[in-house]
Amino acid sequence: AAIVYTSGTTSTSKPVMLSQQGILHNASDAMAYVSLGGRVFTSLPFYHTYGMTCSVLTGLIVGAHVFINGDLKTVMRDLHLANPVTMMSVPLLIEAIHNKIWLSAEKEGKETGLQRLFKIQKIASKLHLSWRSKVLDDIRKKAVGSLRIMISGGAHLSPDIEEEFELLGILVLQGYGITECAPLISVNRNEIHKSGTVGMVLHGCEAKTVDGEIWFKGVNVMNGYYKSPELTAEVIEDGWFKTGD
Repeated sequence: AAIVYTSGTTSTSKPVMLSQQGILHNASDAMAYVSLGGRVFTSLPFYHTYGMTCSVLTGLIVGAHVFINGDLKTVMRDLHLANPVTMMSVPLLIEAIHNKIWLSAEKEGKETGLQRLFKIQKIASKLHLSWRSKVLDDIRKKAVGSLRIMISGGAHLSPDIEEEFELLGILVLQGYGITECAPLISVNRNEIHKSGTVGMVLHGCEAKTVDGEIWFKGVNVMNGYYKSPELTAEVIEDGWFKTGD
């Protein structure tokens, strides 16, 4: 169905052959694990599998409105215009929003007060109290509007940032994937999630470690690298894909 190039962050970029079956299974499995809500915002490029499979195809399968940002210079403006429930993102953008919240607090002389509110909200959350700080809710609305869920992938996100967004009333769900797997391998779920982790392996798929390397098996694994049987043979063994991670 598609030939998608790897990012080339650890080696030369390679053309990955993905099947219709692999892509659609992956999109459907992502939908089964994560409830997106009716309005999804994405600034991810569609020439990467994370952007196309997890943002566009999954959104279309569930019948969500998918709002597309084509320029990172206008991402915050477009986020507020879209007024989404969910944002598909990478740690870099989530960290930028987090930094903006703290810079605004510092500029207004409210940094100490924000730290205090986070501590109080954290205690209330640990005690399972329904109390929420109206000030934190106002900060969230000013920063990201109606956003309540952030899906993060592509790199590791700090658990501290994840926790602060949760205290603001935004659920952050980290996942893990790779282009050769169309791309999703695992993801946290709305009701079953653990900070600092990449969640649960997709239904019907398997993952294991061999000498510290993650190996993955599933219908979403690529057909191979385009016109590169030797490279393909190096990374696939008995149906297991060697991620290199």
